[in-house]
Amino acid sequence: MRPRKQGFTLAELLVALAITAVLVLLLVNVVSAVLKAWQQGRNQIDTFANARQALNRIADEIKGAMASPSPNQIEFSENVASLQSTPAPQQGVSEIIFFVVPYPNRSVGDLCVIAYRHNSTTHELQRAFVDSQNAWSGSPKYRSSGYSNLQWRTVARGVLEFEVQSYSQTDLDSTTSPTPTPADWNSVGGRATMLGNTPRELLIRIKVVDDKTLPKLAGLSAGNATYDRLVTQAGREFTASVLLSPH
Repeated sequence: MRPRKQGFTLAELLVALAITAVLVLLLVNVVSAVLKAWQQGRNQIDTFANARQALNRIADEIKGAMASPSPNQIEFSENVASLQSTPAPQQGVSEIIFFVVPYPNRSVGDLCVIAYRHNSTTHELQRAFVDSQNAWSGSPKYRSSGYSNLQWRTVARGVLEFEVQSYSQTDLDSTTSPTPTPADWNSVGGRATMLGNTPRELLIRIKVVDDKTLPKLAGLSAGNATYDRLVTQAGREFTASVLLSPH
């Protein structure tokens, strides 16, 4: 009688198949998690690079900003009423800035109007630009009240906060650790150190999150546990310091 050939039993095959399936499932989950982390990291890198680029652009443009007193006023202002939109700006977290600056453009002349604002509803940083010809036609020209119909274009998304801190020369000279001028800067209707002047130094700050995190913040606000946790995990702040010409 021939000896029976040894082989795997059905039960053994089923156990081996189950183990293989579990290992494959674990491998798929690991690969999926790694891919998700890579995609999120890549997305954050892109978002933060765009935010840094926008911040550098603002700093580059605003360093040449001008202001002058009556009778030929040129305005530099923050959160001025004539440019306020819905939602209204909030000092320190969601601001608007208006300035006039010599800037390359296709029109005759070089004084152009530039403004930046933060939309706290859409979490966008937006820019408005008026070329020198149309800036000259403002009524009154070079004043924010003469440009109430600005065309805004989004330059950065996922922006949770946009803040501009203004320092006068007096602020900088008064102490070794200066604090910014507490009120919004307004060269045509502000404090004595503001009238006809631009700030001596600006500190510009933006806080951003990537577009994967942003939808999760919908309907939430600062102070909410989920909001604060997500922003702590995914939020990044960028700042730029800008020195303007002395008066």
